Amino acid sequence: MKKLSIIHFLGLALLAMTFNACVEDPIDPGTGGLFTVGPELSLVDEAGFVAFDSTVGSGENFNVRISVTRGDSPLQTFFLQEDGLEVLSARFLVDGVDSGANPKLIVGTDKEGLVWDLTILAHESGTRNYRFIVEDEAGETSSQSLNISTDGGTPPTVEIGGSGMPMVDPGALIGIPVTVGQGTFPLASITVFENDELISDFANRLFYDDASNPFDGNPYVIPTEDQNGFARTIFVRASAESGTTDYRIELADEIGNVTTETFQIITGISGTAVTTLQGILFNAAGPAGTGGLDLDTGVGTGSQDADAEIKDEGIDIGEPNDINWIKSISGVNGTEIRFLLPNANGLPETFDFDDIAVSEEFDGLWETATLLQNTNAAGELMTWPIEEGESFIVRSASRTYVIVIREINETPDNNSDNYVIDVKF
Repeated sequence: MKKLSIIHFLGLALLAMTFNACVEDPIDPGTGGLFTVGPELSLVDEAGFVAFDSTVGSGENFNVRISVTRGDSPLQTFFLQEDGLEVLSARFLVDGVDSGANPKLIVGTDKEGLVWDLTILAHESGTRNYRFIVEDEAGETSSQSLNISTDGGTPPTVEIGGSGMPMVDPGALIGIPVTVGQGTFPLASITVFENDELISDFANRLFYDDASNPFDGNPYVIPTEDQNGFARTIFVRASAESGTTDYRIELADEIGNVTTETFQIITGISGTAVTTLQGILFNAAGPAGTGGLDLDTGVGTGSQDADAEIKDEGIDIGEPNDINWIKSISGVNGTEIRFLLPNANGLPETFDFDDIAVSEEFDGLWETATLLQNTNAAGELMTWPIEEGESFIVRSASRTYVIVIREINETPDNNSDNYVIDVKF
């Protein structure tokens, strides 16, 4: 056997020292303890889930799928932060269920690793940083973050009712039907401009849905019950000057999205002068050839005569002779009748048949007139029992007429009852 020299022993010792130096030191020099392995959180890039910086709808939900593997210690807590602050638990779901808390405690088998689908309600506007953090029982953490930008959401919608340009006396109060739909966010205010200038003397010129409810500011704060949309009448006191005035209505939601709509009001008289005549419409239960009225001539006709535009509804045979006249009228030969009810459906409270001077006013009156609700035995729309002074608008295929009931003459002993009617066309 060959003897080993001292040099051999020194070489073997040096080799052993070199080998040991190549093995990873299990001691953490920072703490003096063993190294520990923490959890690892990642964002899963799959269809329907956000895994990178993105833009989403303001106030809408977006989905994030997180995958977490444990390290040396079981998982313990999950945090969701927005710009460094914990997101309200009511703003996100975990696997479709209310999160319940933020931070959220990890329990059960999820402590060994988890895949969660988070549904998060986005912020209102701008860009925010969302951070997803997991912590294990040893205090080790892992996180990922996203920058989420929002597009401001969908603005409200606004529609002005009526057609044409309303014509009123200078300084008259006119109702403008307004239908407003909510966008992404609740409605906040309505603002009215005249010729591109904010109406500052709003207290006597602007009213919300009722002529006794003046604006207390312009912008006017939308009542709580209307913040999800409404169909109301905005009353505007027209300019004191004659001419055409432009108006603009702006609807804003609670984060400042604005939608506008415009309309015009004509004050003073201009256009085609109306023709005015008077006629008498008799009870349809009277002599043959009565019960209808030709509005082009004012001549009484039979209730089914081809020249008639309106007809009387006759009598109720179940009532005594002295009260059996129905006192209602209906259209004939394809005409439609609507009731002109001041201060309703956008018709100015100052409306008066005698003030109608030009036929260009008829379109606006038609759109703001009140639809009839009653029907006769044949299913035709008819008025309720008429009173003196009431006005109606009648539209045939070729012409529009406005009528006012000047007199109602009842004859208890026979069926010669009649209305004296003034007509404009």
